[in-house]
Amino acid sequence: MKTFVFTLFIISCFLSGSAQNERYNYPDAFYFVKEVTLTPGESGNFKFNLSVKENPSDNLSKVRIYAVQVRSEKEDIIGNTLVYANASGTTEKTYTVEGSIHPEAKRIWLYVAVNGNGNFYFDNIEYFNSTATGWQAVTLQNNSFEDAGKNLLKGYYVSKKSVPQLQVNSSSHFATHGKNSLHVFTAGMKAVAALAKAEAITADY
Repeated sequence: MKTFVFTLFIISCFLSGSAQNERYNYPDAFYFVKEVTLTPGESGNFKFNLSVKENPSDNLSKVRIYAVQVRSEKEDIIGNTLVYANASGTTEKTYTVEGSIHPEAKRIWLYVAVNGNGNFYFDNIEYFNSTATGWQAVTLQNNSFEDAGKNLLKGYYVSKKSVPQLQVNSSSHFATHGKNSLHVFTAGMKAVAALAKAEAITADY
């Protein structure tokens, strides 16, 4: 098992220009990041899809999902590439992030977080790049969280922060691909003013 530690800047909607007029009222309780390495010369547009079921404990809690592009250095984020997800559906939603590949980008990070309290389920992360004939799917490791054991989040950078009550496990309660999804339960988070800070996160590959 290889562990890689780096710093990801968690950017509030206030500091990122209030994209989509969203407001986030909590520090993120838990987050995971899927990294896509771009092929040399890859250009055009990209798209992520992600299935989510939300059961928040209050009307302020929600998920936070965005993509940001990175140069070759591990923390060299291209600041003007941050794109927030759009959602379709009600309780069971499909979140989509679309953007254009920056000429200097080497990687794309999909950031997925629980912002607040409640039960949240995540499944079937898909990545597509644009071609002359349309969208082409690119296979992602562990995109539907089928392993209920220690490899549940294999292939993701994962938060290490301590929160009052946090459970992360596999669940068959909601699944759009395969039999299981990633279930995150949080409680005891306190609403605070919007902020941005650096958090240490690790990847298990």
